[in-house]
Amino acid sequence: MSNASFQQYSKQDWMNRFTKELKDAHVDDLIKRNPAEELSLFPYFVEGESVNHDISGLLPDKTEGGWEQVFPVYPNTRNEQILEALNFGANCLYIEEVSPNLMQQLKGVQLAYIQTHFFVRDIEKLHELHLFLTQSNQLDFQGSVSISNPNLWEEANRLFPIHSTLEVNCLPYHLEGANVVLELAIALASGKEKNQGIRCLPRFRFGISTDYFLEIAKIRAFRLAWANLAGAIHCNNLVWIQSETSERESAQVDTDTNLLRLTTMTMSAISGTADSVVVHPHDSGALNGQRLALNIQNLLREEGNFASVNDPGYGAYYVEQLTDLVLKMTWEKFLWIEELGGMKSALDSGKIHQEMQRLNAIRNQALQEGKVVKIGVNKYLAKAKN
Repeated sequence: MSNASFQQYSKQDWMNRFTKELKDAHVDDLIKRNPAEELSLFPYFVEGESVNHDISGLLPDKTEGGWEQVFPVYPNTRNEQILEALNFGANCLYIEEVSPNLMQQLKGVQLAYIQTHFFVRDIEKLHELHLFLTQSNQLDFQGSVSISNPNLWEEANRLFPIHSTLEVNCLPYHLEGANVVLELAIALASGKEKNQGIRCLPRFRFGISTDYFLEIAKIRAFRLAWANLAGAIHCNNLVWIQSETSERESAQVDTDTNLLRLTTMTMSAISGTADSVVVHPHDSGALNGQRLALNIQNLLREEGNFASVNDPGYGAYYVEQLTDLVLKMTWEKFLWIEELGGMKSALDSGKIHQEMQRLNAIRNQALQEGKVVKIGVNKYLAKAKN
């Protein structure tokens, strides 16, 4: 094979080429992104400016199959739904709340053979969970007992010494309007306050939007940012990341278009190195909605071979540059929260909510003006209604 040589392009060379090829269009058309994200990155390669972020040492041990395919269990979730989900591909349960009917919900479920994560809100529920697992002889289950209140740590660690972990749930901030940078900064600030000196593997829950490459960069950037912070607060520099498809992105009229959105969101979550993935149904009223949601992950695992590579974004110029940009902007926003006195003070002062409201207003305006196009939301909407 002969050695191939390629012409080296400078930034100005690229800009001149864009101007020539795009004619009446503008180079900004190449980087159309929701204005609420407040970042942009031109998609051209300039030799000498590339940066590679190797996060292989920041990935926790994966389950067989690459990632946990999670079925969320709520207090009103029936036992038949759980068993059906496990039969159709789910390999993990996330118990959103320890309810009085937990024994009935988990009837016939062998916790020793799947991953199960219990979220516990108070000390009473902590004891209820311990009693249930003791009576059902399943204290050796695979998974975790997650708490969000550090004051429960001592008791949780006493009852579940090998399962206890601290959880930071960023989904409410995502749904309220936070963009990628603010969501990650909130995660850092919240994790800092909760995990001081605690060496467990912390869990973080993030929403995933349809901005494909940005969401890949988001998860990768957070692993790097957390590792940077962990040394200062003397905690585990690894994190467990659970990504959930964003209901903020869903169309309410032409709901079938949500299947495409769910697929791209899931692909970016897995490619971004998420450890657990929750795919919500495309239509809450659809009888087969949950089965379709599970099959999205089944297809990506079995036919798309998404489990074969731990970090597919590594070395990819655009993903790496975007990761670097998100990382830097996240750290700046995190320092802003710290200047406000930390996460609790920033929340109490209303600054966080003001920022989310500002970003949400930008996002809604972009949709109304057509600067961001979403099928079934602000494009072909009249057709969808007929």
